[in-house]
Amino acid sequence: MRVLAFDFGASTGRALVGEIVDGLLEYQEINRFDNIPYTKNGHLYWDFSTLWKNIKESIKMAPDIDSIGIDTWGVDYGIIDKNGMLVHDPHHYRDSRTNDCFLEITNRYGDDLYKRTGIEVMKINTMFQLVAEKDAGGLDSADKILFMPDLFAYMLTGKMYSEYTIATTSGLVDPVTRDWNYSLIDELHLPRSIFAPIIKNGSVYGKVKKELRDELGIKDTVNVIAVCTHDTASAITAMVTSPCESIYISCGTWSLIGIETDVIDVTQKTFTNEGGYNDSVTYLSNIMGLWLMQEFRRKLAVENANITFKDLDDMMIGVEEGKFIIDTNDDCFVAPYDMEETIKEYISSHNLGEIKTRGEIVRCIYDSLANAYKERVEALNRQFGNKYKCINILGGGCKATPLAERTHKVTGLKVVTGPKEATAIGNMLVQLIYLGEIENIDKAREIVSRSEGVKEYL
Repeated sequence: MRVLAFDFGASTGRALVGEIVDGLLEYQEINRFDNIPYTKNGHLYWDFSTLWKNIKESIKMAPDIDSIGIDTWGVDYGIIDKNGMLVHDPHHYRDSRTNDCFLEITNRYGDDLYKRTGIEVMKINTMFQLVAEKDAGGLDSADKILFMPDLFAYMLTGKMYSEYTIATTSGLVDPVTRDWNYSLIDELHLPRSIFAPIIKNGSVYGKVKKELRDELGIKDTVNVIAVCTHDTASAITAMVTSPCESIYISCGTWSLIGIETDVIDVTQKTFTNEGGYNDSVTYLSNIMGLWLMQEFRRKLAVENANITFKDLDDMMIGVEEGKFIIDTNDDCFVAPYDMEETIKEYISSHNLGEIKTRGEIVRCIYDSLANAYKERVEALNRQFGNKYKCINILGGGCKATPLAERTHKVTGLKVVTGPKEATAIGNMLVQLIYLGEIENIDKAREIVSRSEGVKEYL
């Protein structure tokens, strides 16, 4: 059986087709497209109509499929009105509209907010976005709010649900009942009716609508599967090391570092309890990831459109390690106009010396990320009795050899890198388990380990 996985990141969307062949997972990317936000009236939005167009075009490229799964970044959502129409393009999580309500709500609740939600308190959380939306009158015409993967699934099936892993990114799910935290929702004066029923991953949104099946040329049996629709949870599903002894780092625009567990813990404010596969908990901390390197490369691409990340790595040759360490989670790096100048200003204003070369910028980013990883790794091992002896770096960031080397050096732990396509692979695995092609998650991870090239740093 062949499955179609859509994997949406903060800058690109991809469609991959996969199947099990001779006991191995084989897949190919059939389409890749930009995911470019835009600004209107001072606010930042996602271009939903273009993304939807690309979904349909991708399905046309893969007519012989048995199911579809969709994963995206967390927290963002679209508003569906009483007529079933999208009210406006979804806001981007980097939009500044949450600033005022974030301060008001966090001042009101203090530490109690984390204890009641299990989710790290961040400005981008859906909780604050919805309060800002309500205050601006944006919920007046709302029938339902649907997170990005749920919104795409609704467009395909006409069914409105919230898959559990993506719902947990909102900060509005009760960590005990694992349903909507209606008491908190009421206190925030948000209407209960706008929240769609939560469904478990590994279940089904529904069949693709007939008119779309006819338009796209696919079989009438094609279901949209509720995979782990939050991309982090999807990536963790594809771990190649044992979750019992390994810390994962899902490394991309953000770095999500943590463990897979079955117990929710609300004692550490810097860690969040998001949903994982089959009722597991992805106990993790959000760290600003390769966003810094991506933005630095974007600036340099103005001067050299063909510049690659390998070119950036080459700039580091001969540069001293560990000389410049910045706090990668500082607010100044969230949406800077010029990442290079912002890093230089941070170094200068914190009396850390003076950046003289672009190679030092690259080295600074890798060293600072590895240092942030070290702090979280040590925190996890303190909390759980030094049981974790390995780090599995997943996702696109696993190709950043200098980052893996530095992470191994500063933590002293074995580092395993791969799979690179962890998020899309995790998406496909859940579909294949649903279709009966793979027995369970343990078998699925064994298949990934055999199928993918992974590298160890000892």
